Amino acid sequence: MTKQAFLAGCLARLGILRLMIRRQHKRLPVLAYHRILDDDSDPATLADPGLFSATASSFDAQMALVSRHFNVITLARLLDPAPLPPRPLVITFDDGYEDNYRIAYPILKKHGLHGVFFVTTGFIDDGQPLWFDQVAILLDQSTLPHTLDVAGRRLLPHALPRQQLVQQVLAHLKSLTAEARQAEIKLLERQTGNPRIAAGTPMTWAQLRHMADNGMEIGSHSRSHSVLANETAGTITAELAESRQQICEQLQRDCVSVAYPVGGTSAVNDQVLHAARECGYGIGCTYLSGINRLPLRDPLALVRVHVELDVTLAQFYAQLALPDLFGYRH
Repeated sequence: MTKQAFLAGCLARLGILRLMIRRQHKRLPVLAYHRILDDDSDPATLADPGLFSATASSFDAQMALVSRHFNVITLARLLDPAPLPPRPLVITFDDGYEDNYRIAYPILKKHGLHGVFFVTTGFIDDGQPLWFDQVAILLDQSTLPHTLDVAGRRLLPHALPRQQLVQQVLAHLKSLTAEARQAEIKLLERQTGNPRIAAGTPMTWAQLRHMADNGMEIGSHSRSHSVLANETAGTITAELAESRQQICEQLQRDCVSVAYPVGGTSAVNDQVLHAARECGYGIGCTYLSGINRLPLRDPLALVRVHVELDVTLAQFYAQLALPDLFGYRH
């Protein structure tokens, strides 16, 4: 157990975390999840465990805690001029993987909670692995060459733990435009060979319609999960506008929210925020860590609380109660 986990457990047992949440005013936590893992799956066998935010049982426990202490709303509710309930909180999911529907959605319903699901529409349409999934799959092999050339850098794959290698390659590729990144992934395929391993599958439009009809909000995560700040103004607009249009057409309802892919300081800039506003979005989520103050300074640049696979329930509790002390740090 880490020192932080031990401290969070002590504060929870003493009732301090509950007290700190009860004393919070004018704050809006937005939880950020990606994938949810089946309880019988072993994280050590995953090509990129960083894509998973919680196991099914830990997510269930987290939602039980949230339902006791917060009033969960959607992002669309922020556009309603009516006063917000006390201690509002938003639950979001990025990318659009099918485990969101199969695991997360029933748990949300069980606790009477709403969720916001940001989907990459190209992923929903064709089911092909998202680019970061492709990279993780290509590198999750026992027969990698002694050297790899990635984005002008020479890496020694056998000198690094596999998960660290994946993160290092992804970091290099995130600095590229979509066109340059795809060329690098093709080069990586030639260097490693295509293992033909299935990646995570997306939700379907029928599943998304079912969730939308039952109180869930469906937002955009762009068309192709491109790092928008690296792209031209025209590409940024196309990524955001086409994704929003398709969600509106498929679900027959408005799409008012967006989560910017990757979402850090190098992925979101003023040009991206301007394009989101021009494309008709009213609410936007970055992947910067923190809790929002009310009233919102910029509804298109919300920060979020990152939920990670290895956090204990007490740490999750502490992230919400004492974010300055327990918040995620890049």
